[in-house]
Amino acid sequence: MSSTSTTSGVMRSLRHLNKPIKGTKFAVRAPSHAAHRPKFVQPKDRVPFWNIVPGDHVKLRCGRVGQKEGLDSNEKIRGEGIVTSIDRQKNWIWLRDVDDNNKLAPKVLRHIVPRFVDPLDPEKGYGPNTTEIPRPVHYSNVMLKIPGSDQYAVRLSRSAAKYDRRKGMYMWKRFATIKASDEKFSETGKAFEKVEVPWPSLPGKRRHLDTTMSDRNVVEGESWAPWRPEDPVLLPERKGVTSPQSERRAALLTLERKQLDAEKHAGPSAAPEDAFGTYAGFAQKSRVKPPPIAQPPTPAETVRGRTDAASEWASGDAIEAHRREGGLSFLWRDYLDVAPQQGPASGGNWGELPPTTTKGGLDARRSKRDGRLTDGVSRNDVDRMPIELLMAKDLTNERGLKWRMRRWKDKQVENQQDALEMQRSRSELLKELDALKI
Repeated sequence: MSSTSTTSGVMRSLRHLNKPIKGTKFAVRAPSHAAHRPKFVQPKDRVPFWNIVPGDHVKLRCGRVGQKEGLDSNEKIRGEGIVTSIDRQKNWIWLRDVDDNNKLAPKVLRHIVPRFVDPLDPEKGYGPNTTEIPRPVHYSNVMLKIPGSDQYAVRLSRSAAKYDRRKGMYMWKRFATIKASDEKFSETGKAFEKVEVPWPSLPGKRRHLDTTMSDRNVVEGESWAPWRPEDPVLLPERKGVTSPQSERRAALLTLERKQLDAEKHAGPSAAPEDAFGTYAGFAQKSRVKPPPIAQPPTPAETVRGRTDAASEWASGDAIEAHRREGGLSFLWRDYLDVAPQQGPASGGNWGELPPTTTKGGLDARRSKRDGRLTDGVSRNDVDRMPIELLMAKDLTNERGLKWRMRRWKDKQVENQQDALEMQRSRSELLKELDALKI
């Protein structure tokens, strides 16, 4: 199969109709006497919308692919098979045999390096030096079989193709022109009729089990949740655009500049007594300075802000009441506090933590100054820390399709609620207007 072939029947773009770009690595290389000259189809000759996709049962219009017993050697046997792959840039289709009793898919011989039949017993000799591989067939040389019948389509047509932005794919319906039955011909008088052909549904990919996988029931029985959903967790806030300290400094500078401007533009200065009849001179206009702009927080301000937030959170009444009831609380830097100062390459080891501790660990009260753990931490406490919540921003792809669809659904619900509220207010207003008319 070529590098541009695909096994998917979904059509997401029309890139196969683009012309090759000259002078780049994507350009078509000039053939030589030593290299194979690949088939190239002009974009105007390519099929834009395919009505035959992987999973369809098709039959060749002409061509001899094999020889059955009891038939003349000159009689042509048309090929038949299931579409496995297509190439939209070359208008090619690859087929596989329908079953063991119907091996009529087009194939070609390829020479291979012979191998030992049994590597442990070289006396058995070598295997064959040829093998059969699927041969590509042109799109115009196949007929589509109507599912659930023995008829083949004489002609294929389609409805208007529309692009679905939600699914990111082109969608259309395909129709087949087939020979009408005797009853249909006697009723309508037409020798052919048009029927809609459903798209094939390919089976899902099976995941083969191996020794490294376990049964679901075993995993659920042996796994345990290291934290409870009701335990509070404080995550670090994102770095703000401006800091409160910088905003206060900018506000003070703005106030000082306004006062200076008010003093300068209060009016002309009083002339001295002996300056009667003299020229006051040209009035000098002060240069207007732009207003100060609040700057983003510095690293020190960011650390100070997070420390204050942790201190306020740890000394809150809700955390203290939750701790008395036997619950735990987690801070985003708990892992950093118990981590070794040096990495494994420099001698650091997580095994230095004791298995248990008598000082309380996570169950003890936190420091009200910065919210850190005041007593020792054991390995059991480390196992109870929710690494999933601490890595929520790293594990969540907010730009992914799943999260974008969630935001889109929430927006749709919000728009529906706004529409209902507007309709309710409009109906109330109409009722009031009707009452005023009476």
